Amino acid sequence: MTLDAPILALDLGRARTGVARMHPIARLPEPLSPIDMSDAFVTDVTRLVAEHDCAVCVVGIPMGLQGVATEQSAWCEQQADMLRASLAVPVFTVPEDGTTKEAERIARTMTGSSTSGHTSIDSIAAGIIAQDFMEQVVAGKVKGLDV
Repeated sequence: MTLDAPILALDLGRARTGVARMHPIARLPEPLSPIDMSDAFVTDVTRLVAEHDCAVCVVGIPMGLQGVATEQSAWCEQQADMLRASLAVPVFTVPEDGTTKEAERIARTMTGSSTSGHTSIDSIAAGIIAQDFMEQVVAGKVKGLDV
């Protein structure tokens, strides 16, 4: 499958989930409004996939020290499985480590209207997840997907 439509990336959290979109040609992540984690989570993600005409959904899976899975990792995998069962697009997972700290660093360096308080750290982190996923696709590390 050739990736020729946007990616929807999610930085899952138990209270709120960061969301970003990235087109595979421009390769510039766009943080979107985060979504609250509720019973409507799958419905909200389904709506975002359709609204942004996304080809795939990517979920970041946090890992503990030395890449060891944690309770949070397992919870994120469960959420990804729920999305796989419901979405009409493929759902991929990518390990993520330190995206929140990197997102905080990026937020501190942003200036102008892009930091008007509307961009959440969680959604910036989702943008980093989108970038990491795209790097894997370009490197040929995602089976069945190319650009």
